[in-house]
Amino acid sequence: MRFGLILILFISAAMANEHGAVHHEAHVSDLMWPIFNFVLFFGFLIYKIRKPIKEGFDKNAELIKELFEYAKAKDQDAQNKIGEYKDKMKNFHLEVEKLNKEMEEEFVVFKRETTMETEMHIQRAGADAKRKAESEKNRRTKEINEELLNNIILKTKESLGSNSSLRNKATSKIIAAL
Repeated sequence: MRFGLILILFISAAMANEHGAVHHEAHVSDLMWPIFNFVLFFGFLIYKIRKPIKEGFDKNAELIKELFEYAKAKDQDAQNKIGEYKDKMKNFHLEVEKLNKEMEEEFVVFKRETTMETEMHIQRAGADAKRKAESEKNRRTKEINEELLNNIILKTKESLGSNSSLRNKATSKIIAAL
């Protein structure tokens, strides 16, 4: 803002000088005082604003240096990641083959374990069926024996009840056995 104000004053002074003067031929010595004023004014300006401008440029240079280092670090990280991904892509088919091999091995183990488990269940079911059949056989045999014994006792009672000579004979045998 100061620089703009000073520039406007300088231009208006130059224009006022031109209109008020009598026209005569220009000479180099006529420019001596304006040149002296110009050099004095801009020398003073440079002396006063040199330090803030230098500080601003130094601050910007430091900021740019930090941004450059940050960008360089980020670029290095990106290059490292690209390298890792390239390595992974190179070894991708090996990883896929490794995973397929592991899956096949797990499938074989699972199949073997499932087969063994199924066979064990079948054997257990067979043994259970044999025990059940044996138990059922024993139960049925016992029932048949009881029924046969009951039938024999019933027929014996009927025979003894209808035939008195057999009854006397059986009673005498029982008493003799006691």
